[in-house]
Amino acid sequence: MESSLSHLRLGGVTRNPLKKILGWIPARANSKGVPGKNQRALGDNPLIVHAIVSAQQAACLDRLMVSTDDPGIAQLAAAAGAEVPWMRPAELARDHSPVIESVVYDLHRLKSERGYCPDGVMVLQATSPFRSPETVRAAAEMFAHAAGGSVISVSAAGEHPYWCKRIAEDGSIEPFLPGVPVPARRRELTPAYALNGVVYVASVETILSTRSFYSSPTYALVISSRRESLDIDTPFDWFIAEALWNDPRAGEAL
Repeated sequence: MESSLSHLRLGGVTRNPLKKILGWIPARANSKGVPGKNQRALGDNPLIVHAIVSAQQAACLDRLMVSTDDPGIAQLAAAAGAEVPWMRPAELARDHSPVIESVVYDLHRLKSERGYCPDGVMVLQATSPFRSPETVRAAAEMFAHAAGGSVISVSAAGEHPYWCKRIAEDGSIEPFLPGVPVPARRRELTPAYALNGVVYVASVETILSTRSFYSSPTYALVISSRRESLDIDTPFDWFIAEALWNDPRAGEAL
């Protein structure tokens, strides 16, 4: 994923000279799928620290902050070197609170209280512990050349939508895409991709004007590694993450 984009060396840290990007890590206290997962240790570090370290090692973000409503997460994040300028308000930390509203909230406070306004925001979810610094840099570089377009990471879809089915009200199976001819052989399928949650980058203008990470156009950063694309959302996902962490051979198989 290395790019030929030149960088500026400042104080021993590589900075993207074209776009000022705020790294933003969301980490709520509550988790339905895996309780307390953001503070739970995978290997030597909690998930929140893995997210911070990969962003720091990428050395291309202007600032790195964690948005949380949990004092324990805030303490871990600050100790790892991320900014936690304030706690997330309770109304933005509910199960169904849109993440984009927390981004908007932080952008407004950063501007009004700190005089800080980046060109873009890179969302780095703590639930992607195998995110590489190279992916963070690639996303920043792609955004720098995207002329205001957003960048969102994807990976090959586990099941192609042509082969997916849905269940009708009477319990019968129907094509998920009715009326669409399905190729007989896999190699004839049009490649399909799914969001993997590893990285989202959008301009501040897009975020504030549309309340979305999507712009027109939005560009795909394709991540081929299934290991890196793992998103921990369930106990089974955690089991897989521990297997990948503890056995490098398992990672090579993916």
